[in-house]
Amino acid sequence: MPGDGKPRLLIANEKLLTVPARAMFLHEINTTVPRTTRALFSIAVFHLTMGCVFAAIGSIGRTVSPARAHATIAVVLGLGTAYWALFIWSRRAALAAGIVGLAVYMGIFMLELIVFLTAIDPLPSSAPFVVQRVLGFVVGLLISLSFVILLLRGVLADLRIRQLLKDSG
Repeated sequence: MPGDGKPRLLIANEKLLTVPARAMFLHEINTTVPRTTRALFSIAVFHLTMGCVFAAIGSIGRTVSPARAHATIAVVLGLGTAYWALFIWSRRAALAAGIVGLAVYMGIFMLELIVFLTAIDPLPSSAPFVVQRVLGFVVGLLISLSFVILLLRGVLADLRIRQLLKDSG
């Protein structure tokens, strides 16, 4: 109200906000917008680091053929590079990059699930190998789930910011 003595700010569509409301609005934007960017950065660093670790120690080649080990390293490093590109893009368009990142990660997860369930690579009958493969899948599932949650939280935060910006002007 014009006569209540509180300082007011004029924003784009000529709605008036008090100074404390404007400060809360800016704080909300500054704390939620980078979530998608941080999530994409975390996923990129994880994949690039794991790809380098696999390549350096070569432990992945102990249970599978060297060709499959090299393919796995290439896929992990490729995903890391793709998520690095999405991280860079997210600094300009966080919502779009987050949605693409979420779609890519869900697609990779579904492909991994299909490969695991259909057992394209026949499992040896030795019990330790089967246990190792199932444990590897479970660990991969937990890591994938944590990244999906990070990306989903980032996308939801970006949608909330978009709504706040729409409501405020």
